[in-house]
Amino acid sequence: SVTAAGITFGESLASSTLSLAGAFQYEGQDIAGTLAWKNPELAPEAGTFEAEWIFTPEQNWLESVSGTAQVAVARRPVTVTPNAGQFKTFGQDDPADYSYTADGLLDGMVLQGSLTREEGEFAGLYKILQGGLTNEANPNFEINFTVDTVFEIKKAELKLETVVTPTAQNPGGSVDVAVKLTNPYKPEWIDGLPGKDAVIVTAEDGGTVTAAADADGYYRFAYALPTEIEDGIYLDLNINIPETAHYSATAAQARVLATTRRITSLQFSADSETLVYGSLPEISAEISALDGGAQDELSGTVSVYLGADSQGEKLAEVPAADSGKIILDQKRLSAGVHAVYLEYSGDGAFAPSHAAGTITIAKKDLTVKP
Repeated sequence: SVTAAGITFGESLASSTLSLAGAFQYEGQDIAGTLAWKNPELAPEAGTFEAEWIFTPEQNWLESVSGTAQVAVARRPVTVTPNAGQFKTFGQDDPADYSYTADGLLDGMVLQGSLTREEGEFAGLYKILQGGLTNEANPNFEINFTVDTVFEIKKAELKLETVVTPTAQNPGGSVDVAVKLTNPYKPEWIDGLPGKDAVIVTAEDGGTVTAAADADGYYRFAYALPTEIEDGIYLDLNINIPETAHYSATAAQARVLATTRRITSLQFSADSETLVYGSLPEISAEISALDGGAQDELSGTVSVYLGADSQGEKLAEVPAADSGKIILDQKRLSAGVHAVYLEYSGDGAFAPSHAAGTITIAKKDLTVKP
């Protein structure tokens, strides 16, 4: 009888040695010859495989003899080790796949299934788990999974939005400081945000800052300017949030102009019908004197910048009297959402002010001619 030695998945039949118990005979005489696999290059799947062998006598006048033998094909041992150092930041989505090395695979071999990790979204360490990368999903492999590799969720840096109203004030007057904290990746997330008591607002000039009621998702503070202060000086307000369980320490700065001029407020709105790519985008600014003075008393200019401050590209500049209709530079506005910053220069009687927001430029509809 002919028997075959076992092999491992990935090896061909040529790696399996054939053994003959007894001898091939012709008319009672043992016949010398060669015993070999008929298809030695064949690499069978793991399990028991029945393969065809052929015996070729040395005497060329005798016919060859063929038959089959069962080959035990063992699973190929593979060690899967998750790569160290994988991470995301609190609020980000997980990677599509957790990477790993697989020792024992030959060229062209691929494992089926993906790794997973322990549940949780807060900052911390989570074990990477074998998940769907199992023997059941990979019947040709015997997987040895290396445990205790971790995936890290790092602390995020808070997105800090600060609005000071008004942006200029007379000595001894007060301004409202509104601070909004959001996750930079998931603005809708509330869990894990620092509480109001964690927000610290201080004035470098020693003015008084007091906490006020919360509203609209903002933490509000009132800042009273010193009564004795030079005209035209910018006062710095420092906003600090210490490190928390899920966020790194964050700091920002806001400014208030101390002035003896009349205080103004600047607001703007956009004409959605004109906010289409290729059209002339139009916005409207309203400058109000907070003491009730009429708008036509104001002079100076209103400038519009692309971005969050006056360092961006200028989109328009008009006299304050014409700020009810401001045509923006369409060449600088592609389709999409754009941050814009408006700045009223002020004049001899009225203090400057600014406002920030966004506009959305819609895509232009295509016309298909028949």
